[in-house]
Amino acid sequence: MKKWLTYIMVAMFCIGLASCADVMDEGGGCPEGKATVRLKISMPTAEGAPYSVARETTGEEQYENTIKGTSDIHIYVFNNGDGSCMGEVTGLQLSGNDYDITREITGVLPDNVYGKSVRLVMMANYESRGVALAVPGIGTKYADWKKNPTFGYGTVSWSVADGTSGKYIPMSGECVLTVAGNMGNSGEIPLERAVAKVRIKVADGCDYSIASLQAKGAKDKGFCLAQDPFAVPAEGASLENVLKFTGNEITSGKQKEFYLPEQTPGGTSLELVMSKPGKGNTVENVPVEIRFKDYEAGSSEYEVRRNTIYEFLLSKGDDSGNIKTDVKSTVKKWVVEEINSDYE
Repeated sequence: MKKWLTYIMVAMFCIGLASCADVMDEGGGCPEGKATVRLKISMPTAEGAPYSVARETTGEEQYENTIKGTSDIHIYVFNNGDGSCMGEVTGLQLSGNDYDITREITGVLPDNVYGKSVRLVMMANYESRGVALAVPGIGTKYADWKKNPTFGYGTVSWSVADGTSGKYIPMSGECVLTVAGNMGNSGEIPLERAVAKVRIKVADGCDYSIASLQAKGAKDKGFCLAQDPFAVPAEGASLENVLKFTGNEITSGKQKEFYLPEQTPGGTSLELVMSKPGKGNTVENVPVEIRFKDYEAGSSEYEVRRNTIYEFLLSKGDDSGNIKTDVKSTVKKWVVEEINSDYE
């Protein structure tokens, strides 16, 4: 009988260890009296692909769809009833591989969450971009705080090629769940990138190439969290000289990609200089402006939204000798919507 009692006690001890193994306190033990949470993280992906091929020309696709690690992850907890901040999830442990579409993260919830409906707001990859997050104090209202964290967009920190330095794309997301007890609290947070991506591509066989490219009128600040209704920070300088591209021309079948903070309708356009062989050994350069607009409707300008791809395909013009560039603009918010028209 004593032997069986020993077996039972050992089994119960092992079960207790297993229940605490996922989330440990700083001393390496199970946090006494604390509630834990297990969250599934869903990465933003392009339709029909395991990740968005934003960096296919540099071989760094993974950096656009990767979480840097728990050192650059924050999950803030708000009371879903009165909107007040209750604290931050601590003891984060991230599982899965760097480039998985879904991953799992566990942590310890703050005190006084039992039986409450809570909003969990996750922010990842911001501090590696030099963003000093506006950490909400206890009691801070969610509706007020979400307008405070902003990021700046600079030449070096937002270069497409900077993934090799560990500069990942900032992402955020949230979910609501009810804390039922110490264990078994779970939810899913779908993440969105905090920036939009712009792709300018020269069609195969096009006689023209892009000699230079820059954004005009775009603001260099963005909100870390999506605003409802849609909004962008009022302050911010112009990006006219930040995204300027010169050097190697974008020729037939090639493309240029870069990121933009969210922009209000009509405030941003792309200025290109298209070049083609002229008479003799000369080169003819012609400026072209492309606006973020619904070409099918003819005039309606649309917003530049986070987690959205804006693709412009430039094809060769007519045979008159004048540049008449046909533009196919495609907007992809991971549910594809296409807008086709001619741009003259």
